[in-house]
Amino acid sequence: MTLIQDKRTLRSAMLAWRSGLEEAERRAASDGLLATLRHERPIETPAVVSGFWPIKEEIDIRPLMIELSNEGCQLALPVVQGKGLPLIFRAWRPGTITAIGVGFNDQLVPQVPHGPSDQRLDWLLTDKRACAFV
Repeated sequence: MTLIQDKRTLRSAMLAWRSGLEEAERRAASDGLLATLRHERPIETPAVVSGFWPIKEEIDIRPLMIELSNEGCQLALPVVQGKGLPLIFRAWRPGTITAIGVGFNDQLVPQVPHGPSDQRLDWLLTDKRACAFV
């Protein structure tokens, strides 16, 4: 197997495992992250911390991010620029309004005509993926 195949296999196994978790288990894991941060103190605060917005069955790190923000950390979320392009990171803080669009994946287009009064989307959720623009 190649490295790419190995990663794909592991990713598939982890997705399958996460999809089997009950909602209570997900909440407990999120609470556990916060408890671990408070107990272990793995970073000195304030610091710059990159997080992510949980999608589907991913662990919800939002309570952790709020805690870090309350401790003076500067938070950042990754932005996908396009397939094969490196991620960029944009500042984020709790309470930031997030504009989310929804639609069919087959309706996704490279660019949407927009004017000065149009609201820029932070996220687009489709029936097959989520695209972050934050």
